Amino acid sequence: MLKTYFEKYLTLNLRDYPNIAADLPINMVLLFATVALSVAFVALSIRRRAARGLLGQLIRHSAVGEKNAKSLSELSLADSRSVRRLLLGGGFISSLVANTGKKYTYEEYIELEKKKKTPKALVDLDTAGFYIPEDRCADAKAAYDRYDTSALRILLYCILIFALFVCISLAMPSLLSFIDSVFEA
Repeated sequence: MLKTYFEKYLTLNLRDYPNIAADLPINMVLLFATVALSVAFVALSIRRRAARGLLGQLIRHSAVGEKNAKSLSELSLADSRSVRRLLLGGGFISSLVANTGKKYTYEEYIELEKKKKTPKALVDLDTAGFYIPEDRCADAKAAYDRYDTSALRILLYCILIFALFVCISLAMPSLLSFIDSVFEA
């Protein structure tokens, strides 16, 4: 049955429709788009989970204001590559989380670069303390609630994306036949 489905729907090519005249395996393109969309969604979910973990740890440890800054090791996040990448990447999380780490000046950074000892960032993540600025506390709590992603939700979205692909691939032959007949006239 799976072989019949594959032969009928996944081997669909636009060259089979003479009035469309393109050599494109349309359902393979759709399959690739489905897989790419699923991978992108999983990657986004991992990033959101890292942001939620960082914000949650900062809120739980009352790291609000510069005097209450906590290091990644105090937050039990020193080994989290996702959190480190998130802090280096900037973006929305950098507007919610500030740090007290050694900030290299441009001249210091260039000097370290000449010595081939260039840090990966202008802030040393191992020694820096992280905190939520007092004026951004409400935004951080709202982002913490908004970034809620569960494994079940990720799985359901991936299944939904795949089901959408199946529906589109089932409807594609009829749609292409209709388009082909329109160009025939």
